[in-house]
Amino acid sequence: MASRHQLRRPGTALDDVRNALQAAGHSIRPRGPEAFMASCPLHTDRSPSLSVGWRENTRTGTGGAVLLHCFSCQSPADAIAAALGLRLTDLFDNPPATGQRSPRAAQPKAARRAPALGPLPARITAPRQHTDHQWRRARVYTYLTPTGTPVQQVIREECTCTGYPHKQFRQRYRDGRHWVYRKPHGFTPVLYRPNAIQAATKTDAWIWVTEGEKDADTLTTLGRLATTNAQGAANFPTELVDAFAGLHVAIVADRDLAGYQRAINLHQRLHASAAQVAILLPAPDVDKADVSDHVDAGLWNREDAFGGLTRIAPTDLHPLAAAAKARRAAQRFDIALCEARAHHTLRGMVPGSARNAARWLAEAAHQQRTVQHTHHQLQHHLNQHSSPTAHTAARAVEAVFQRLTNDYRQHRVRPAPHTTNDHSPVKESA
Repeated sequence: MASRHQLRRPGTALDDVRNALQAAGHSIRPRGPEAFMASCPLHTDRSPSLSVGWRENTRTGTGGAVLLHCFSCQSPADAIAAALGLRLTDLFDNPPATGQRSPRAAQPKAARRAPALGPLPARITAPRQHTDHQWRRARVYTYLTPTGTPVQQVIREECTCTGYPHKQFRQRYRDGRHWVYRKPHGFTPVLYRPNAIQAATKTDAWIWVTEGEKDADTLTTLGRLATTNAQGAANFPTELVDAFAGLHVAIVADRDLAGYQRAINLHQRLHASAAQVAILLPAPDVDKADVSDHVDAGLWNREDAFGGLTRIAPTDLHPLAAAAKARRAAQRFDIALCEARAHHTLRGMVPGSARNAARWLAEAAHQQRTVQHTHHQLQHHLNQHSSPTAHTAARAVEAVFQRLTNDYRQHRVRPAPHTTNDHSPVKESA
């Protein structure tokens, strides 16, 4: 940790995170001088899903902070850092002094949460696979100003080297005559396909807001006006809200937690100024289904105003998000319980196994409580907004909670630890 009189150079925290990832054997793919993708330490990646970037603290001029975001598990930055053996203060070049409030512009939101359980031990039930991905550029989506000037590009890269499709996205920006991978100071975000906004303004037609450029292009080929924003579901810039004032807006929610949360956020921000806001879901009721999946399944209906997509009430987004959150917590619970059992079988043979088993079991209990809390929130929502969707989600979350509770109780009845061949237990500290 830097002292009060000796400041660390800008980017030191990024080097520390990179070194921790490399030391743990995680694959890293550069995305520019101050950003890279890496495999997430909290789960097994088929391709790097952890975005790591450094942002300068322009308010104080004392370096910057590392931003961590896993596109797969969506875990908070404190959990990711803890899994690497790092503290929250390690994400800063120069952490603020005790009691001093750090600038919000440079501090990751998730990093403001205090860690509850400490770092998770390494997984032993799912060995990490190192894959030499052969990425190819599949598409470049160019963002233009309303006057047609290119200012940003999203580069879609794909790989099928493991037999499974992988994708990743890289961002670059126009800085003078050059494309750069670091966002220029003062950069103003724009919407994808600005001509769609202009046409919607003139014709009073519906403007569709999708989660990604591919879906916006899919709708455009079907004769709909569609747009989106860069940098994923959770990053809709405030500067773009006014562009939808007075328009009829159709928000398409992908069928996953990020998609529901994005739709909730967009509806809250647009309904006051837009003429009308509709929430749409793809007809395929499968995880991560989007507009392109709806079209590929042959479900597009040209005669319907919304192409056969399902229109839902905004209040139904919350129970859908709650059910998705419970499913995600259940997946993490299953992993944690599996790891706890595996470490438990090594007690008496591998030092530290008792401690590791206890930590994984605590993680399972944490995920169980997350589902329980989600169920309570959903019950409160039902009291105010009863609907078939909400009741179905509540039953699903309750079933998940009961299953996790039963699995956790059964695990508490554990067999006696193994001993060595000479029947002399290995003494270890828990």
